[in-house]
Amino acid sequence: MITAQSSLLLLAFALLMILTMMDFVHPFSLLPMRRRSLTVRREHHDVLTPLFAANKKTKTKKKRNTGGGGFGGASMEPCPCGSGLTYSGCCGKIHKDVTAFKGATAGEIVRARYSAYAKKQPEFLMASTHPLHKDFNTDLKQWKETIKTNMYDNFDMKRCLVSNEEYFEDDQTANVTFIAELILRETGEVTAFMETSTFERAKTHGAWLYKNGTIEEPPQSLVDGLTGGKSEKKVEVGVEVDTE
Repeated sequence: MITAQSSLLLLAFALLMILTMMDFVHPFSLLPMRRRSLTVRREHHDVLTPLFAANKKTKTKKKRNTGGGGFGGASMEPCPCGSGLTYSGCCGKIHKDVTAFKGATAGEIVRARYSAYAKKQPEFLMASTHPLHKDFNTDLKQWKETIKTNMYDNFDMKRCLVSNEEYFEDDQTANVTFIAELILRETGEVTAFMETSTFERAKTHGAWLYKNGTIEEPPQSLVDGLTGGKSEKKVEVGVEVDTE
């Protein structure tokens, strides 16, 4: 015979089963906690993430296009900075990998910025620019379009010579002097300019960021080292690369 007490126990058990099926039991299960944790991480992404995202997509496309073809692949092309290494083994790493960008020296960032113009990488120019630079723009879309209007489309860029790097005691500021070579496609005329750039480390992630620069007339001997002494017009002072 079922007593009143037994009836209450059965009723409580049935109610427990119903609540379990409706997922009301264990309201703080691990899965919802993981979901909340992932949401928090997304909200705290560094500002570099959207700037490097486009590069990651481009890398995926290149793998698909060159995986079974007879082409050498863009990654095997010489790096525009003139280091003698392949693009993928030199500036390409800094362009596409945020960890490599954070670990690069100020001199390497200079060469990577030069190569960014040659490879049409406005995202990297934005990511490597200091917030106090005169052209810095918090409207990333508008800033990117502005950079794209002047990417030296009429020039070939094959060499950037870093002649001096100076790091100050606090390791937060650096000066880099470099000579950039530009070859006008239409005539083959070689021009060059020298700039001393000031870099400061980003306070959030530690990468070297381009703050400002001073254009100077380069010593002819250094220009000859770039051009081989073959250009009629070796120096054109006042051509700036910080068009972003």
